[in-house]
Amino acid sequence: MKGVLSAENNMIIKAFVDDQIENPNTFNSNISEKDEMYLFALQHFKGSVDRACIELLTTGKQSMDIVRQIVQWNSGGFDNISAFLDFAGGYGRLTRFLIQELSPQHISVCDIYEDAVKFQQEQFGVHGIVSVSNPGDFEGSKKYDCIFVASLFSHLPERKFIGWLKCLYNLLAPEGLLIFSVHDVAVLPPGLKMGEKGILFLHKSESRSLNISDYGTTYVTESFVGAVIREMTGEARYYRKKRGLWWFQDVYIIAKNPDTDFHNLDISPGPPGYVDRCIFTDENQILFEGWAADFGRDTFVKDIQIIVDGKLLQRCLPTHERPDIAAAFQDKKGLMSGFSCSIPRSILQPSDMVIVKVTNSINIEHIISMGTLESIAS
Repeated sequence: MKGVLSAENNMIIKAFVDDQIENPNTFNSNISEKDEMYLFALQHFKGSVDRACIELLTTGKQSMDIVRQIVQWNSGGFDNISAFLDFAGGYGRLTRFLIQELSPQHISVCDIYEDAVKFQQEQFGVHGIVSVSNPGDFEGSKKYDCIFVASLFSHLPERKFIGWLKCLYNLLAPEGLLIFSVHDVAVLPPGLKMGEKGILFLHKSESRSLNISDYGTTYVTESFVGAVIREMTGEARYYRKKRGLWWFQDVYIIAKNPDTDFHNLDISPGPPGYVDRCIFTDENQILFEGWAADFGRDTFVKDIQIIVDGKLLQRCLPTHERPDIAAAFQDKKGLMSGFSCSIPRSILQPSDMVIVKVTNSINIEHIISMGTLESIAS
């Protein structure tokens, strides 16, 4: 299909689907080459189509892992969801995973780009809504059991931040949840100063077409978000997971039901990690070195696996200190995160597909490196 990348024409996507998807034959892996998240990743990875595809798919899967835990906690599973809205959902980063567990007839997607909405309707069979620039102009009367908003509020100026939060909250069913992510002040780049109200809006973003006055880059404090929620609901009642989405953005959850108790909720974003280097040693070994951690309250790294052409060849655990990781995440659980793992060079070929992935104690896994041995070791 022209303008679409998929498991049919890209071996890295096929390898991801075969390893990560329970029912690969039913999974729609189609990625639009117009997808701004794909294009941003393509630029970030200096034109590497494979790495851009994996970034899009792994962040989509991690979003799904988060949504699944929250839906299970609040509704007892997707069988009890009759209306789900993925707002500002782009070209289906979440949807391709969501339709594996929830019928498309129960899913609505909304985005400012008409082409993105059309792509999702055609590819995934979901209901589509073309959004508007101003929340006051948005027309919607349907109520939703769950509304998910990934990385929209991390781009909005104060007026639209507040306006969209109120608009979406009003679309919740009586037992509904609104899930959204933000850039917290903890990830504010050096040299920038937070505004007095607890919000800082910068006129820059990864979007290639949206007005930077309406869609830039936003950082907020918890006190700012809490004050907005208090204004909407009468009390600052919410759940917050630091770095809960993509290990960078904070996740907030607001419940329509004022009696909702968040105290027993602890979502796990899964275990982040990175392969710092893959080298050929003098001992005719292929050495993988990197880090893997889990920052959950009660979870930990259970396994690090190296899989080659679908076969598990080696596994290990973190064994040495990485103070840089603990400092970067501002969490002492990142200290003992360094790992080192090797495989005999003689059993691998440059064209072999290699996957390095981390699994935590509740079986949430995350691919931290993927590609041919030649590409990883280069």
